[in-house]
Amino acid sequence: MGEASIILEQLGLGERYRVSTVLAEREASLVVVAVDKRTGGRVVVKVGLDSVERRLVDNEAEILRSLGGLPVAPRLYGHVHRHGVSAVIIEYLPYKSLRHAQAMGLMRVLDLVFYAAASLCHIHGKGIVHRDLKPDNLIPVPRRGVVVIDYGIASLAGRPGLPAGTPGYSCPEALEGAEARPGCDMYSFAAIMYFLASGREPPREPETLARAMTGLSLHTSLVEYLYRIVGDPNFRARATCAQLLELLSATKPSLRQPHLILDGAVYILNYGIIPVGEHSNYRLPGRPLYGHIYRRNNIVYYQPLTETTLYRCGKEKPLPLNEWIQLKGTDILVVKDLEGKNHYIHFHDGLATGCAEYSHNDSLVS
Repeated sequence: MGEASIILEQLGLGERYRVSTVLAEREASLVVVAVDKRTGGRVVVKVGLDSVERRLVDNEAEILRSLGGLPVAPRLYGHVHRHGVSAVIIEYLPYKSLRHAQAMGLMRVLDLVFYAAASLCHIHGKGIVHRDLKPDNLIPVPRRGVVVIDYGIASLAGRPGLPAGTPGYSCPEALEGAEARPGCDMYSFAAIMYFLASGREPPREPETLARAMTGLSLHTSLVEYLYRIVGDPNFRARATCAQLLELLSATKPSLRQPHLILDGAVYILNYGIIPVGEHSNYRLPGRPLYGHIYRRNNIVYYQPLTETTLYRCGKEKPLPLNEWIQLKGTDILVVKDLEGKNHYIHFHDGLATGCAEYSHNDSLVS
């Protein structure tokens, strides 16, 4: 820990941060949890000491900056270059990743993969392919959904990247440094689903993984889709998150119902399943009214009553007050209450699935 503290001092971060825990320390890289001496909060500091690791650190900072503070990714607090060393300061998430999940029931697997895929829809909407999705990089966060972390080898869609990744989880294209496409991340989801459902690491060879997928107790249409994702590079090149979300929700219809993630558990919203043709209010206990929700058949509409920003597949759009808008896809609404605090409501197929206090404008680097 002493050497880690020296490196932070050399980067000019020592006055602001105190090393709390060393998460990873290699010859040319360092990852620590540090305490902000001003606020008492914790952050993650990633340091690259040679040209390769610097590139990974700088790339992560660039990707997080381009995501613009979407709640499906960690917040970026700072990016530092000094004395040939790069460091990125990002949000610390004090929750366990899916790596710690044991073999679980099918319905729970579908929940986790659905929320992770919904988060990835916004990342892909920004034109970014992660290229290294695995259980370690997916963190379920209470009142926020699944947060996707670790963007060191991520790249813009259609561009080649570093030949890197995690065998068994990363698609062959990522491991070879070939052109990045969203379908590469769909390959990773197939491997992650195998891990969650079986409790075993996925086979490294695509052909073996494809055969192993057929042994899972999943809906036939979902198995066929995942089999083609893994085994057919041409099919994988055209695959999207939206396709996976549709198949998952068809397999488990309850994913289409209104529900809210609170402290890691799923609850029906206080208005229950919205009756057709009736209005409901959306609010949190002790908070101002955010807006009205109206449902007609399977279409849900939202009327903002306070400052609201819509994120649709990663694209940002301020909403006019008191005007109804149809919700769809994996919409995220960021709403501001009367105290000026931001909260976000996450929608899948127009139905709320998460809400949390959220802010991404603060900087933790002086």
